[in-house]
This record gives sequence, structure tokens and C-alpha cells, in this order.
Amino acid sequence: MNRAGASVALCLVLLFSLMVGVVAAQAQDDMGTGGDAGNDFYSATLISPAAGTGYLDATDTADWYKVEVTAGQTVSVSMIPSFGPDFDLELYGPNQAYLGSSAHGGSQPEAAHGTVTSSGYAYIFVKRFAGEGTYSLTITGTTQDDMGTGGDAGDNFGAATLVTPGTGAGYLDSQDRSDWYKIQVTPGQLVSVSMTPSFGADFDLAIYGPNHAYLGSSAHGGSQPEAAHGAIASSGYVYIFVERFTGEGTYSLVITGTTQDDMGTGGDAGDNFGAATVITPGTGTGYLGSTDKADWYKIQVTANQIVSVSMTPSFGADFDLWLYGPDQSRLDSSAHGGSVTDAVHGTVTSSGYAYIFVEWFTGEGTYSLTITGTTQDDMGTGGDAGDNFGAATAISPSSGTGYLSSRDTADWYKVQAPADRMISVSMTPSFGADFDLWLYGPDQSRLDSSAHGGSQTDTVEGTLSSSGYVYIFVEQFTGEGTYSLNVSVATGGEAESAHPYTNNLDKTWTISRPGEGKIKAHFAQLETENGWDYVYIYDKNDNLVESYTGSRRDFWTSWVNGDTIKIRLVTDGSFTAYGFTVDNVETSAAVPPTPSNKVAVIVGINDYQNLRMSGMRYCINDAIAWKSYLVGRGYTISSFLTDNQATEANIQSAITRAAAEAGSDGTLVLIFSGRCICIDTTSAFVCYDAGARSITTLPGVSGYLSGPELQNLLSGYDGKLFAFFDSSCSGGMGQLVTSAKRYMVTACTNVGHRYDDALHGHGALTYWFLKEGLINQGFTNAEEAFNWVSARYLYTGANAAQQFDGDPTSSFSLDS
Repeated sequence: MNRAGASVALCLVLLFSLMVGVVAAQAQDDMGTGGDAGNDFYSATLISPAAGTGYLDATDTADWYKVEVTAGQTVSVSMIPSFGPDFDLELYGPNQAYLGSSAHGGSQPEAAHGTVTSSGYAYIFVKRFAGEGTYSLTITGTTQDDMGTGGDAGDNFGAATLVTPGTGAGYLDSQDRSDWYKIQVTPGQLVSVSMTPSFGADFDLAIYGPNHAYLGSSAHGGSQPEAAHGAIASSGYVYIFVERFTGEGTYSLVITGTTQDDMGTGGDAGDNFGAATVITPGTGTGYLGSTDKADWYKIQVTANQIVSVSMTPSFGADFDLWLYGPDQSRLDSSAHGGSVTDAVHGTVTSSGYAYIFVEWFTGEGTYSLTITGTTQDDMGTGGDAGDNFGAATAISPSSGTGYLSSRDTADWYKVQAPADRMISVSMTPSFGADFDLWLYGPDQSRLDSSAHGGSQTDTVEGTLSSSGYVYIFVEQFTGEGTYSLNVSVATGGEAESAHPYTNNLDKTWTISRPGEGKIKAHFAQLETENGWDYVYIYDKNDNLVESYTGSRRDFWTSWVNGDTIKIRLVTDGSFTAYGFTVDNVETSAAVPPTPSNKVAVIVGINDYQNLRMSGMRYCINDAIAWKSYLVGRGYTISSFLTDNQATEANIQSAITRAAAEAGSDGTLVLIFSGRCICIDTTSAFVCYDAGARSITTLPGVSGYLSGPELQNLLSGYDGKLFAFFDSSCSGGMGQLVTSAKRYMVTACTNVGHRYDDALHGHGALTYWFLKEGLINQGFTNAEEAFNWVSARYLYTGANAAQQFDGDPTSSFSLDS
């Protein structure tokens, strides 16, 4: 380097030194203090909560500040470095207790806050991690005002802060983990509390009654709202506990206290027979919870009144319902699981009070209650029909209704009829009831009887050899409720409509020749409104054979298999015509049945031996529909089991027997509609003889047929198997599909629910898969039906229908 170059270099060094000296000489003004903030706790610069700026670099790596605070204050600090540097933030309370910190990467904002528990100084530490430059700093200090109390709520029962019901806010963080409140209450009050934490915080809620008795709690994950409520049995305080789980910040709190008003009585209903609250029939609401487990009501009744009660608990609660007569004997009870409606009814035999008991099982909340009391009017007679031959109530051939129950098990009627005339009677019980029908002649000898299972229509007919009274006996078998009764006396011949018939008619005539193999009927005349009114011909199993409309004379129906032919006239609301006259029938001897290796076991259970499980609505309807469909497909119904027939032992025997009948080259169909439960991943059918409502292990529990037990029953069966289970939790039976020759459809997963289609009177899956899919759409294989149904089925998630296909590459047909 020459001398000139050295001079230039020296000048540059001197110039740089002068520039550095200028920067170093600039006076810092951290947070407006006129200098550099302190470097540790002891030299922390005192400032007031405010917004300002500071500076950090490689030679000034720490700025410490302190602000004066009082106990219960919340200190919040935010710091934003200029673009490029990475600074971090820490916050300490009096006695240098750590409150919080923030150390994001890069030039991101940092924030910390906390509640101080004593007066003194809060310390703010801004720390350099990388780079240099300015930062903005904002410090706020606020005094806690939990629920408008001007301070921090207490930390335990003894220090609980007294508040009044209402809406407000509170604050929790890592230094203030619990807030306790208390409100004054009186007996019969309902206390409801809801709490919603700020976003990012997870706080929980619990409430306690007087004497610190636990009432309820809520601990959802995350920043979800929490709610708890309970009924108060004594005066004192209710305690509300808001607890920090994670995070920190404010929460909103809503406290309400209302006086119970069970069924509009202004208080809590009584707890037993003697304390039952007097009300009038009508509709209202009540409340039950873990601290108020029983509501008893009573209504004034007179002899032969029918009392009907329905009760629907709020969602998430399970309450049960009981009905008692004036002598405090039980008339009926209903204990469905979950939050479904329970209904009871019965006939009182003497005047006095009927008692209604709403019982808590699980959960808590309101219930709706509807009570009606009506006087019996069997077949329009203004009272209860007689109970035997001698007391039979005289009526004319007509249609009407009657009522039967476990306390009114028999209704007897008598109808005057001439000799040589056919008397036809049909009776349909209300859904869930099973009533039977008997017909007797003037000499009280039996002419006919009908005792179909479930809520099916029973029909009887007979021809009198002499004039006199024909006696009609409607008998209760199971269940209770109304029945419709239609009594007609033919004007002559085998079957004949009125001439002309009436509008909006749907009536069936049945002609039977017991023991015959085939039967057909001769119409002397048939005349209906063409295209609008129809005559249908059915066999004894209600399978449609053919139909007619318009005018025809002197013709025979097609042959109908079996010993019975049914003639049904259905008319619309306009125009009438002659109708029909059937004047002759012809029969043929029975043909031995052709052996079939297509075999079915069908089970439908509405009511159980354990009354708390009873009250399924459409399971027997499902079973009947499957029976009709499978018979039409050439299946032999090996066993058709309903209600008390469907014990665990009977179902097991039926399956074993049917598997043997089908054999290795046959097809076995298993249909089950009823209750099903799941424990862990194992599901089990609830058979009629199932015991306790709550069990903890499967299989092997008496009255429950589990998936493994069912699989074991069929372990030696290698023919085709089609299983259809319209039951809650039935998806846990998947282990049954063990080969390519097996296919199964269930109403849901192992934790889902079966649903009813009340409009069509079936389980929802049965209606869509069988009625709409296989029958109405005419699908020829199960997969086609399932895929079609899945696109239209209302229920999703765990409640969606499930398919278990042993051979997804090939279709499964019930016809082969």
C-alpha cells in the first residue's frame, strides 16, 4: 500500500468511528423515561401503565420495567418488535413471582398477562434474542370485578362471594385458578348456571346445594360453554364453582333461580302416595333431577273411567311413568330407555283418585305431561260392555269402538240375526295390544274364533241354523287400549256388499272352508265405479291374488291357495254403485306342500317380561311384513316368534332347527326387530325374558342373545345366510358374516339407534329396505336395495344403516 492509500483507509476508519460514536452517544428514551431501562429486577425502571417504545441491541440486551399494582389486579402486557429483530417478553408479580411469558420466533408480537395476589410492583422484562431495533410496549392494569363485586371472587366454600342471580363476567388465570360464588335459595327452587370461557381458555363448572351437597357439574373440553342445574330441597345457599383447567382470560356467567311449578301448581309435586298433588286432567310440565327424583299427582275419577297419561322428558334425561287406581294398585307402567315418550293408561273400577307417578332414572330437566280421563263408550252404548253371556250388551250390526285393559279384560255383545244368514265380525286392536275374538250362536255354542298374535285384525264368521242372538266376545290377551269392531249380517248368499255401497269404504269379507287346499268364489254380479272403486281378492295371509273394477256378471275368481278367500271392497269419496254379490264358492283338496330349503326365522318383540323394557311400537308389524314377503318368495317360515314366545331359549332352538332344515344347499333368513344392547364392541338381542335393565358383561347373560352366541349357533351351518336386524346397537353383530355366502343389514352401528316410521307403522329400516326397496322398487338382490335405501335414508353417522357383505364382488339374492 502506498502512502496515499493508507491515508484514505485511515480516513474511513476515523469516519466510521465518528459514526459509531454518534449512535452510542444518542440518549435512549425507553418508555419516555429519558434513558435506558434497567437491566434486572433490582434496577427495573418505574413507569405507569401506558403505551410507548424502547430499544435493544447487542450491547443493550435487556430492558426491565416495573409498575405499581394492588392485590387482585390483572396486568396485561403486549410487545411488538420492529421488523427484523426477535425480542421476547416476561411478566413477574410482587416478590418476583412468575406470571407469564411469550417467546414467538421472528418479529412477531408477544403478550403476557396475570393476576397479582398482593400489592407491590409487577415487573416487565423485554429481552433481546436476535437483531436490534425499537419495540412498542403497551401495559394495562385493571382491577378484577368478578360478577360486578369489585374484586376477585372467593377461593373456596367458606370464602364464596355472595351474588344475586343474573348475568356477569369473571376472570381466571394461572395465578387465580378458582372463583366461588353463592346465592340465597329457598326449598323447591330450580337453579341453572351457564358459563362460557373466552376463546383459548378451558374452564369447568360445578354447583352445590345447601350443606355443600353436590348438584351437578360440566367439564367439556376446549372453550365450550358449560352448564349445570339442580332442584333445591332446603333453604340456604347454592354454591357456584368456576375452575380453571387450562388457559386464562374472562368468562361469562349466567345464574337463574326459579321456583318449581309442577303442572301449574306453583311448587314441587309430592313425593309419595300420601303427598300426591291434586291436579285436573290437562297438559303441563314438571321437573326432576338427582335431587328431586319423584313427582306424584292425583286426579279425581269415577268408576269405568279410562285414564291415559303420556310423559316426554327433556333431551338427555330418562324418566319413567306409573299409573295407579283409587286402591293404589298399579294399572300400568312405562319405562322406555333414553329421552323417549312414555305412555300409560287404564280403566278404574271405582270412584276416587287415580295416581300418576313420574320417576327419575337418569339425567335431569323438565318433562311434559298430558293427562286425559274419558268415560267408556263401548260400541256407542255409553258404558262398558258386559263381562259374560248373561251380561252381553245388545247392539245392532254396525261399526264402532271399545276398550280393554288388564282390569277390563272382556267385552260381550249380542246381535239379533235370522236363520241361514252369515254373520261376519272383524276386530282390530290399537297398536301394541293383542286382543282375540270369539263368535257364539244362540245356544252359546262356538261358531268361530280368531287369535292372531300382536295387533293384527281378527275376523270371525258363522251362519245361524236358527234365529236368535249371536254373541261376540272380545278378549284381552296382552296390552290395553281401544279396538275397532265391525259387525255385519249378510242379506243372503256367501258374501254381499250393501246396494249401493257407501263412499270411503274399506271392508273385507272372509269365506273359509277349513281343511281345503284351494278355494274360489263366484260373483253373481259386480259393479263399481270404474277405475276408482276396486274389489280385491286375497288369500288367508293377505297376499293379493287379483283385483276388479267396473261391471261384470256371472264369473269365478282365480283359484286361491289355502282354505280361505278374502274379498275386500275399497271405495273413494265420490260416486257409488251396486257393489257385489258372491253366491257360491268352490273348493279343491289340499295339495301336499313341496319341501323347501328356503327357511326363515322371524322375531318381533313389542312388549317384554321386564316392563321397563316394554313399549316398542312397530316390531311385530315388521315381523308380519317380512313373513308376507318371504312366503311370497317361496320360503317356509320355520318359526314366527313374537313377545312372550321370543325367549332366548326359543330363539336359539328356532335358529338351530331352521339351519338344519335349510342344509348346506339352502338359504336361511334371520329377521329380528326389537331391542338390542351393546357393551364394549359386543351386541346382544334383548329377548322377551331379559332380566335387569343394566348389565355390564356379555355374552352369557340370561335373556340376552349375543353376537358370539349367535355365531356359535351357526358355526356348523355352511348354506346361504341373510340376516336383517332392525334394532338399536345391531351393528355389533358383524361377526356373524364369516363367509362369502353370508350377508347382513343392520339398522345402525354398534352404538347407534333404531328409529320408527310412525307414518307407515314400521321400523324405519324395515319400511325403506323391505317395503320401498325389495317390494315397491322390485330389486332382485340385497346390495341393490341397500344402495338405493342408503341414498334416501334419513339417518346418518352411528344411526346410518349398515351392510355386512361376505362377497362384495357378487350380488346376494333371496330367490336363489
